Amino acid sequence: MKIIFSRKGFDSSYGSGASPILPSGDLLSIPIPSNTKIKEKGIPYQDLRFGNRTYLQIMQELGLKIPKPAACHLDPDLIPSLQERPPGWQGAFGQHEVALTHLNNEGIEVGDLFLFFGSFKRTVQKKKLQFEMDHERHIIFGFLRVSEILHPDSQLDHPLYHQHPHYQNHPHYQPRNQVYIGAEYGTFRYDERLVLTKNGYNKSYWE
Repeated sequence: MKIIFSRKGFDSSYGSGASPILPSGDLLSIPIPSNTKIKEKGIPYQDLRFGNRTYLQIMQELGLKIPKPAACHLDPDLIPSLQERPPGWQGAFGQHEVALTHLNNEGIEVGDLFLFFGSFKRTVQKKKLQFEMDHERHIIFGFLRVSEILHPDSQLDHPLYHQHPHYQNHPHYQPRNQVYIGAEYGTFRYDERLVLTKNGYNKSYWE
């Protein structure tokens, strides 16, 4: 079994901010904005819900930069309750072009494990949700063990994954585009054992 570390979510390069460690301990990775340069189709942040808030409300409370249009590239997609799902849906993660070529060269196959990490900061709930005075850290927030590898076809939507960005935007991602499906997938709550950044150092300096 191969283990792949994959950096995802808001950071200084994509989204200009960090994702929140919620007061509940949940690690809520904020998906990066859709790529407007290629007119990428995305899911509105307003349509994604976590608890009693939408992602857009959470981003507004935290003062995160809201892209225009306020739509995102939801990938990896690991939380079933974010939106309505068809029966049989499982976690999914897409890759294309250079990143996909690298994975294929490494022979990624069924049974291998993706560990997703991103930039996170602690939050506190006052009159509104806000970031604490805390430095950003790289933290593992989710996982997906590959059970199937799909190859999107521009002529055919997948009945379970037609909303996934690597199906919605397949014409932009050709000819190298794949979606990894995981029967085992999920997200984590905060735990010190998931923190990659060495305490007191820049987030990219790992323990």
